Amino acid sequence: MPYNSVLSQPGLLRDFRTRAGHAVNPAKPPLHAPVILPKGQKLSSLPEADADFDSTQTLNSVDLDRLLTIQKWARLLDARFTIPGTSIRYGWDSIIGLVPWAGDLLTGLVGAWLVYLAYRVGLPRWLLLQMSANIILDFAAGSIPVVGDLFDLAFKAHIRNAILVENYVKAQQAEQ
Repeated sequence: MPYNSVLSQPGLLRDFRTRAGHAVNPAKPPLHAPVILPKGQKLSSLPEADADFDSTQTLNSVDLDRLLTIQKWARLLDARFTIPGTSIRYGWDSIIGLVPWAGDLLTGLVGAWLVYLAYRVGLPRWLLLQMSANIILDFAAGSIPVVGDLFDLAFKAHIRNAILVENYVKAQQAEQ
């Protein structure tokens, strides 16, 4: 799942933020262009995905803010900076992860908070479990000295989770 293919399409995100009533900040490029259901449009679940999901639930401005928060934090944690002279992107997860255990624990807690935001939006259990597995793998492998730091540069769990959320919302929009 290459993250470079979904990074930075500022025009689409600017249009989305304008429609959603968010202030536009052109100085910061977006994680990627989200395809999120307009306010009031129904978000239905895949029938086999989660029996507890309410198919009459709609995305309101709070849910839109939560989805944007997931994307913003994913970019900060995994793709905020570029190594000069290369196309390799890294973020605060790689920097904070240099502190043994504590750094990985901190970024793991932030990742868990992002999964919680996805839960509050009403995404299905199978998607939340997949997001949680990415965070757990990132924490476990990132805790290994040196090798874990290289793993953090390559795996990018938070970007993967943002892409999972985006793809799910795109699929829901296509069904309607």
